[in-house]
Amino acid sequence: MTTSLAETLLHHPLSRRIGWVLYAIVFYMAGENFVIWLLEPHNFTGGARWLGVAAFPVLLIGFFFIQRHLGCASGHCPVDGTSTRRSKDNTYQPPPGI
Repeated sequence: MTTSLAETLLHHPLSRRIGWVLYAIVFYMAGENFVIWLLEPHNFTGGARWLGVAAFPVLLIGFFFIQRHLGCASGHCPVDGTSTRRSKDNTYQPPPGI
């Protein structure tokens, strides 16, 4: 069974990290615009910043889904130099020797 190039790139650790970092940047910028609009409306300049204000609630909810699939909750982050292992029921299995 062969996998397509797009599927391979989506599951590659480097592309997963890059995707997570890009999402974090957009999330931060939208959150900053939202907080400025909420707490200091006199300093909010409007224009394209309204996109960040409108997108922030969606990005906030999406953060939990993105973190689950691209972050350490997916089981792809190293623990003490070894990768974590998860069983089929998604429970943590410690590395051998612990």
